[in-house]
Amino acid sequence: MDTSNYSKKNKELINNPLHGIYIPSFFILFGTLLFGWDKVIYGLLFIGLLMGFRFFQYKLAKGKKRVSASEFKPFELIDQTIITKDSAIYRFKLEEDEALDIPLGHHLGCSFTAEELSQVTDNVKEDDNDVVKYYTPISSKYDKGFFDLLVKSYPTGTVSKKFASLSVHQNVKIKGPVGRFDSEKYLTPDHCDKDKKVILIAGGSGITPFLRIIIESPMTMNFQLLYYSKTEKDVLLRNELDQVAEFKDTFDLKYLYGLLTEENLTENIDSSLDKSSSVLICGPPEFKKLAKKIVEELGFSETFLF
Repeated sequence: MDTSNYSKKNKELINNPLHGIYIPSFFILFGTLLFGWDKVIYGLLFIGLLMGFRFFQYKLAKGKKRVSASEFKPFELIDQTIITKDSAIYRFKLEEDEALDIPLGHHLGCSFTAEELSQVTDNVKEDDNDVVKYYTPISSKYDKGFFDLLVKSYPTGTVSKKFASLSVHQNVKIKGPVGRFDSEKYLTPDHCDKDKKVILIAGGSGITPFLRIIIESPMTMNFQLLYYSKTEKDVLLRNELDQVAEFKDTFDLKYLYGLLTEENLTENIDSSLDKSSSVLICGPPEFKKLAKKIVEELGFSETFLF
């Protein structure tokens, strides 16, 4: 018998208000009535104590969220999935009923000591300062028990090399969320109208903030994603993007291969859209700079660079 599964089901049963509050309250009232109406006051007092206890449990559970914006905390690596020759998804453990519900477009900081980094590179001395790199989670707020980070390795990237050397059950110090993206400003309800779309322009691993934005936004919100990769083999999260495109009619997905140019961006962006449509750009610094210049020359004014 799977006792962990049994225990989990019992926990869910008790956490349900029907079983955790309403049914016990009914039996308490019924029991006190058997001793007379004058005893009902004691039953009501007991129900008040029960509800107070359940409220305390709820507040305690809310306070258990381990991801902190003010301090780094260790998170256990529980899985690693290689998706391209230089990219992998790292899955970190949360409590079984805990989800990483951070604002859209925000990031998590991952910290490594110089001593840890010196194990994978000669460019760091053990007495150097800690190094922090920021990654955008690709798991959604509906995923419980874990969160996923996509990390792309670079020849000179010390942190990405350290990630690649990690083994399951090792810890990484993480804090967050961190970010400036304001979803209320850029993902406005009028982007559900036919003449407006949220235009997403991604280069390489710059796709990471956009997956959650597409999935967790209203189904009727219109998106156009222009995703630039070196080659077809370098596309990240293709299965996930294709699945979203299948069931979300308001999602226009285009894969583009090679360098971003004024010509290929102008040809593929939906220039018929209302020029107040939001344009979100994520990728390497030069990619973002050029994309912003091109879309502004096309008349789009609401741009945000991740």
